[in-house]
Amino acid sequence: MHPTNPELEGGIVPGTTAPAWDTDIGRVGCAICFDLNFRDVADSLAAHRAELVCFCSMYRGGLSTQIWAFEYGFWFISATPAENSVIRNPLGQLVVQSFAYSPTIVAEANLDCVVCHIDCNQEKIPALKKKYGPLAEIHSISPEAVFLLTSRHPTVSARDMVEEFKFETRAEYWKRSHANRAIALMKARES
Repeated sequence: MHPTNPELEGGIVPGTTAPAWDTDIGRVGCAICFDLNFRDVADSLAAHRAELVCFCSMYRGGLSTQIWAFEYGFWFISATPAENSVIRNPLGQLVVQSFAYSPTIVAEANLDCVVCHIDCNQEKIPALKKKYGPLAEIHSISPEAVFLLTSRHPTVSARDMVEEFKFETRAEYWKRSHANRAIALMKARES
């Protein structure tokens, strides 16, 4: 979507959307090089429900790879020359990174997962674990107050578990927070 300035000046036509496609492993989207600097690319990938973003570039991306993975809940896999290719989970955490003596990286990326906010969900986790045990993995990060629910169940998806236990996803939590804020502001203006 975002060629570099020299590419644009050389006649490259930019894209207008960053789609995602259904594959055997889940919904996969792509971003290349300069795209990583622009939120509209990540917004488009999210709107197309990408679960995994593949990023190929000479530009390594650095912190932006973590930000995209965390803010959008994507698995993020980058392929860059020699060093600093990364695989990040939907919490933005580094799963594996390449370096000069190990340029090839491999890791499991289970796309059957959902990012949830800890508020209003924490008390439901013990019941989930009691029913599904190790087939429902909870990986939490406390400063950010979110957790990743990953299903290893052969027939029950993470989304199914979210529905069954009435978990509120992080996106739903943020949406509810925005709505509650708007209501509070409206009430404040009326009084």
